[in-house]
Parts: sequence; C-alpha cells; structure tokens
Amino acid sequence: MSGSPLPSATRFRAVLLDLDGTLLHTVPELAHAANRMLQELGLPVLPEALIGTFVGRGIRRTVSDSLAGRRDGEVGEELLARGLAVFERVYAEQPGARTQVFPGVLEGLEQLAAAGLPMGVVTNKAGRFTLQLLDIMGMSRYFGAVVSGDTLAVQKPAPEPLWHACAQLGVAPGDALFIGDSKHDVAAARAAGCAVWCVPYGYNEGEPADTLACDRLVASLAEAAALICR
Repeated sequence: MSGSPLPSATRFRAVLLDLDGTLLHTVPELAHAANRMLQELGLPVLPEALIGTFVGRGIRRTVSDSLAGRRDGEVGEELLARGLAVFERVYAEQPGARTQVFPGVLEGLEQLAAAGLPMGVVTNKAGRFTLQLLDIMGMSRYFGAVVSGDTLAVQKPAPEPLWHACAQLGVAPGDALFIGDSKHDVAAARAAGCAVWCVPYGYNEGEPADTLACDRLVASLAEAAALICR
C-alpha cells in the first residue's frame, strides 16, 4: 500500500463513504430538479423535506417517488421516462450550485488522507453526476475508488458495489469501514462483510440513524477520523 504508514491503533485498511447525505447535502439540488420536472409535466410541486425522503436509492427511484408524490410510489413507464429526461436535464444545468459539504467532512477527509488511508465513494447516484459533483466540490483527489449507481448491474444495498471498491483499493472487505447514513448503507456493509458506522444528519428515509444496526454512530466525519486515527 502506498502513502504514509498507517497509525498502529487503527484496524481499518481503507474507508468507504456514501455520498448524498454523508459527504454532501444534495437534497436542495435534487428537490429543485424534481420540482422543475413536476412543473414541466403539469404536476404539483412538493416540499423539499418530502423529496428528501425519496433520496438514497438512485435517481430513477427519486423521480418515480416524486412523480407519485409519495415514497415507493409507482407510475407508468411512459411518464417515468418523460420525468427522467426532464429531471436529468435540469439537474445537469447548474451542478453543485445548491449543494453543500456537510460540517466536518473536509476536516475528516484531510485527517484520513494524512494517515495514508485509501478512501473510496460508493453511491447510488449515476456516475456522470457523481464524478462531476466530486470535481466541482474539490473532493476527487481524496478518492482512489468511485463506485456509482451505474458502475455495476446492482446498487446498494447489494454488497457488490462495496466489494468492487475494496478491490480497486486493494483491501479485503473485512479490513474496510463503510460510513453512511441509511439502512441501505448498513445492509450493504453487512452483506459485504465491512464494518459500518453511520452519521445522524443524513438521508435516512424517516428511520433515525440511532435505530440502525450500525457498529457506531458518529456525529461527523471529523469525529470518525479522530476515532480511526487515534
């Protein structure tokens, strides 16, 4: 493994991170695109907080739920295709304009990088948006692996995206820590054989982080890094 020697106290050889709700506050941007889509299709707009509960399972699910106006809503394929086309066009217009980095994220990434820990992003967001957003937010340099929602044939909570990231970083899943914000992240980590920590501020689809079966709840990525590198 390249980089500075790892602190002797850590048992992790790599850190994997969710994107939306863990590293970046993207709901304002996603809600803007969703409501523009609804307006163009002649449908009523929705509160940003409600659209936030639709985030975490990829753009297709976010669009479907927004069109239906509720979680796990189903719409016809023709309407879904029209919605996806509008949503993706609007979402690509001003990437990053309404997105913010969560407090403690940059400090945590810096500390983990200084410790020589390889890092990767595992997200259900489409690859073209993931890579663009990481570049715009100045975060690409931290990650040796980026696994997006369309990198493989399956997404989280399946374990394959985490296995793929671990393979890219050259570590065994049992030596990796995954940090996320939802039950899907916990399920993916458990299935992959990774340790999993959760942050409480993310997009948990109405299930508070302290109810998730994660190994540890951390207030921020900065706190996680301090624990990993102590």
